[in-house]
Amino acid sequence: MTAQLPARLVVTALIRSVQVQGGFATVLKSGNDDSGSIMLQCTKMGQFERLLERQMTLDGAYEWRAIPEAQNKNPLELNDYIERRYAQDRDLWVLELDVADTERFVAELNAFG
Repeated sequence: MTAQLPARLVVTALIRSVQVQGGFATVLKSGNDDSGSIMLQCTKMGQFERLLERQMTLDGAYEWRAIPEAQNKNPLELNDYIERRYAQDRDLWVLELDVADTERFVAELNAFG
């Protein structure tokens, strides 16, 4: 099992990675600096594409996985879903990332852990 990076460090790295690629990134909800979960609201040109969460795999690594119950929701339903999750877990970080190619970005995230 590898050591876990602090959540704030992961969030900062994600934001910088998106910005370097010419995208937009912002923190919608701030969680626990050290051990908070991280959720990504991925958009393309402002249009929602998918909601991802960083989850630990059986071998102790991290993987970004789509949240099935959040897909195909209109903006109000999506905001309600995020608010419910945040109410249940105040350590949760929620970021909005606007990237040109969500599929490629997620594949790169998963490739590097």
